[in-house]
Amino acid sequence: MHIASQLGKGTVVTLWLPRAGAADAINVLEQSVIRAPEVPRRKLRVLLVDDDSLVSMNTAEMLIDLGHSVLESPSAEDALRILASDRAFDVILTDYAMPGMNGLDLATKIKRMNPEVPVILATGYADLPPQTVIGFPRLAKPYTQEELTRILETEV
Repeated sequence: MHIASQLGKGTVVTLWLPRAGAADAINVLEQSVIRAPEVPRRKLRVLLVDDDSLVSMNTAEMLIDLGHSVLESPSAEDALRILASDRAFDVILTDYAMPGMNGLDLATKIKRMNPEVPVILATGYADLPPQTVIGFPRLAKPYTQEELTRILETEV
């Protein structure tokens, strides 16, 4: 790299890169191809619980893109109200760190209400103390659509 600068005239940056071979170019193209998400084996009805509306919206869009139906809930308390009147969910995906009742407490209450429904806890590594045993499948934030697909396929 060479940088030449003159006061009042500007700066010229010259950057020399090694020439890529044909194999390098093909490798870059293969890595940049956007692959369609895996189509799930079955369509799920998902209750999504997250107090962060942007995270919830993004996750809901990923789930819808995979063919699932989603009902969003902004809090654990709201999710319990929904479940009191409608238990027909195939899976519940809940954030851990929420004001009021956290996702682990919510998951525990849901399991008491309906032990058959799978509950997946979405957590950042800093959310839980290292010694905490959660007893529920964990989806580490941030997660991709492929990771979301994988945990739904293995846990539901």
